[in-house]
Amino acid sequence: MTVGQRHLSGPGAGSDLSNARTMSARDGDFDALEDLAPTLRPILSQEVAARFLRRMKANHHAFHAGETRTKLQMNGTQSQQKTLKYQANTFDELRRKFATVADHTVLGVLLGDTECLTFLEAA
Repeated sequence: MTVGQRHLSGPGAGSDLSNARTMSARDGDFDALEDLAPTLRPILSQEVAARFLRRMKANHHAFHAGETRTKLQMNGTQSQQKTLKYQANTFDELRRKFATVADHTVLGVLLGDTECLTFLEAA
C-alpha cells in the first residue's frame, strides 16, 4: 500500500487513482502546453505569481534572515504570518526543479508572461 492509498477511503475511491496511472495509455497524449496556455495564463498570473510565489519568496527571505514573522504587503494590505521552515525549503526545491526545465522555451515564455519567472529564477 502506498502513502497516497492510505488516505483513500470509501467505495471505489481507489479506482480514480488506478485510472490516473493508465490515463495516458488509454486516452492518448497529454495536451500541448501551447494549447493549455490560454487557460493557465490567468491562473498563473493572478494566483500563482501574485499570491503563492510572492508569499513563498517573502517567507524564504524571512527564514534565511532569521525572522520569526514573514511580513508582506499584498493588495494594499499588510499581512504577516509565522515564518515556516518547510515553506522555505519547498521554495528552494521548486527553484531547483525549475532549473532542470529552464531551457524549455514555451514554458519559459508562459512563466515570463505571467510573472512567475521572476520568482523561479535563482536570485
